[in-house]
Amino acid sequence: LQQIAKIYGGYLVFDDIEKKVNLLAGGGRDRGTSFNYYRGIKTATRRSDTTSLVTRLYGRNAEGETIASVNGGVPYVSNYTWTTDVRSATYDFKSGMSPQAMLRYLNSIIVARATPNISYKYRVSGLIDRIEEVDRFEVLDTVFVMDEEFSHSVRSQIVALTIDYIDPR
Repeated sequence: LQQIAKIYGGYLVFDDIEKKVNLLAGGGRDRGTSFNYYRGIKTATRRSDTTSLVTRLYGRNAEGETIASVNGGVPYVSNYTWTTDVRSATYDFKSGMSPQAMLRYLNSIIVARATPNISYKYRVSGLIDRIEEVDRFEVLDTVFVMDEEFSHSVRSQIVALTIDYIDPR
């Protein structure tokens, strides 16, 4: 999905309630807007999505040849850094792909596949005093979140905006 968004220049928006992924086109600026716990962040939630996590990758070409001949008799590569659960997937390579080339490819992608997709959800408040252009933002804008709680600072994208016009804080 991320590759599709890169190719077509859109933005992915995940809807957990409806179980959908929307690809939004265009929009969004980076004005330098930032948030931290002293100014803006009300709550922070870290989510780990393990639905596409794979710890063991098999590979075979169209002729049925595997990587076992060049991998010490083992027909797969594995990475149990995140979990000890065995989650398998098989890559079907094109005809004529050598076992060495398949092994190199599988080794290059197992690290990324054995790691969950981590995302952050922030709720911000106290926006009434944000009157400067650098402090203003709209849906799809990119903002910088300095998050000491997760010891991780991230560039995030505004995917929803709810304004209480009675109490704009």
